[in-house]
Amino acid sequence: MKPELYDISALANVLPFDHLVTLPGGPVEILMTSNPVNIQNSIEDIHDNYEFLIPITHFSHFFIDKRAVECRPGQLIIIKPHIRHGVSRSIQDMSFISVYVKADYLDHMIREIIGTTNAPFLCEQCLLHSEVQNVIATLINEMRDNRVGRAQLINNLSENLAIQLIRHYHISQLEEIRLFDKPLSEPQARFQNVLEYMHENLEDKLTIEKLADLSRMNRFHFIRAFKQAFGQSPYDFLTDLRITQAKRLLVHTRLSANDIGVQCGFFSASRFSAAFRQNTGITPSAYRTKMISEQRSLEHFPESMAAPYYSELAL
Repeated sequence: MKPELYDISALANVLPFDHLVTLPGGPVEILMTSNPVNIQNSIEDIHDNYEFLIPITHFSHFFIDKRAVECRPGQLIIIKPHIRHGVSRSIQDMSFISVYVKADYLDHMIREIIGTTNAPFLCEQCLLHSEVQNVIATLINEMRDNRVGRAQLINNLSENLAIQLIRHYHISQLEEIRLFDKPLSEPQARFQNVLEYMHENLEDKLTIEKLADLSRMNRFHFIRAFKQAFGQSPYDFLTDLRITQAKRLLVHTRLSANDIGVQCGFFSASRFSAAFRQNTGITPSAYRTKMISEQRSLEHFPESMAAPYYSELAL
C-alpha cells in the first residue's frame, strides 16, 4: 500500500477521528476537518513536507518554530519542511484545511520555474489568493470522487497548485524582473551577484563597501559603474527594491506596517513611512487599503471560505 504523505495518528489521539478527512492524491495530500473540533491539550508536529494551512475558523495559540501565529479565515499559513509547529493550548470549535505537498516535488517545481530553491517564500502568514483557493477546491472535489481520469486530473491539478503557490508566494520582485522582463544587459549582468545579495539580505544593513567587494571594485568605481548600468545609485536601487518588497508584503500578508518596514531593512517606522511616501505618494497603510480594495479577486475571500462553501467540500 502506498504510504500517505502525512501520518494523522498523533492528531487522532487528541481529535475526534470521525471529524477528520484525509484525501491522498499523488504529490499532494489534504487533511481537513469535516466538523469543528475541540483540542483539549497542546499538540505539536514536525514533518518533511511543505504544509499550507487554511484556517476556516479563527483560532489563536498556533505556533511555528516557537513564534505565535494568529490564524484567521482568508489566510494561508506556510510551514516549511522540518519546522516544528502546533497549538500551545486548548482550542474550541477549530476548523481548517491543511494541504501537504511533497518537498522534493515542490522544490523541483521551484527549480524549474526560478532556477533555485534558496530563496524563501515571500511570507509565512499570507492572504489566500483566489486562484490558489479555486485550485484547492477543485482538487478536493476531484479527490473525493472516483471518476474516469481521476489520477491524471489530480496530477494536473497538483502541478497547477504548485505553480500558483510559487507564482503568488515565492517569486520575488527581483526574480520576476529576471524571468519575465527583458534580460539584464551586459553592463548590468556583471552585478548579478550584487542584485541577488541585495534581495536575499533586504532586512540587513547593507554597506557600499560590502557591495563593492562583491563586485570586486573599489567603492568609487562601483558606485559609478552601477549608476551607468542601472541609471540610479546603488542606494536608490536598494531602496526601490525594499519598497517593492514592502508593497508585496502589505498586500499579501497581515503583518503590521512597522513589522514590514523592519523586514525590508528600514530601522524605524518614520524612515520607512518617509521612504514609502516618497516612492508612492501615499503612506504604507493607505497603499494597503487602496490595493486590497482594487483587487476584486481578494475582496471577498473570507466569505468564500465560510461555512456553506466548506460544508459542500467536507460532505
